[in-house]
Amino acid sequence: MQIDEVSSQPGFPTGKPHVSFSEVKAWAECSWRHMKIHIEKVPGDPPSVHTDFGQIIHSQCERYVKTRTMDVDAACDQIRAAWKLNCHKNSSGEPDDPEVWVQYAVNILSDVPAFMDAEFPNWSYMGAELELYEPITDSHMKFKGFIDLVITCKGKRGEDLIWILDWKTAGPGGWHPDKKKDTLVQMQLALYKSFLSEKLGLKKKDVRCAFLLLKRGAKRGKTCENFVVSVGPLTEERARKVVTNMVRTVSRRLFIKNRLSCKFCPFHDTDHCTAV
Repeated sequence: MQIDEVSSQPGFPTGKPHVSFSEVKAWAECSWRHMKIHIEKVPGDPPSVHTDFGQIIHSQCERYVKTRTMDVDAACDQIRAAWKLNCHKNSSGEPDDPEVWVQYAVNILSDVPAFMDAEFPNWSYMGAELELYEPITDSHMKFKGFIDLVITCKGKRGEDLIWILDWKTAGPGGWHPDKKKDTLVQMQLALYKSFLSEKLGLKKKDVRCAFLLLKRGAKRGKTCENFVVSVGPLTEERARKVVTNMVRTVSRRLFIKNRLSCKFCPFHDTDHCTAV
């Protein structure tokens, strides 16, 4: 049964009974931008070369962990179709060559099976796009999310571990050290660990978290990186507090513009950029 999101949560400005990590992150970066996108429904960024590529790669990785098969040819065809549909252009404004991105996909998808076996020996599939819809502390709202991948495997001391994993496409060098240290980036896995552990009754000491970085433009054999994120009780508590504060602040309709976040904002220097 589909939830009537608008009528079921009339008191929350977005009209929805839940928030997602992307919403929380957008609010933490700039509550004014969050208001424009999620409350006023002003369109944000249009489809980009990176979002199209990421979605196609993500789909094939999901197929692999579920079936242990990879359809590289299908991914290549999807890239060509998406580039034709969205007329992607490169930094100089010229049409972007889809065959360059096809080769990125071939290299990444060819590396994934061996990478998974090397990083998580004898891993077992537990779930992909695993849904969370969990209560938020001191709120009538829910936290909604979809975890890319959950697997089980043995640790170095033979202990049974559960890994919460999130696929991320990146440039040839992976993520910049500053991004790896970004608490807002790491907050995604902290929230996933917190809510999934409660949902399934897991022992948090046995749950590990990591981003699986898939590097477009890297050489074959070097396209995948396992970036492990340490999520202890304090990190988890801070992440949950951000969600609680976000729900409370948005409910009070307090929207403050963060001018340090203007550089890459889709509303910068537009008619929607009017906050003082």
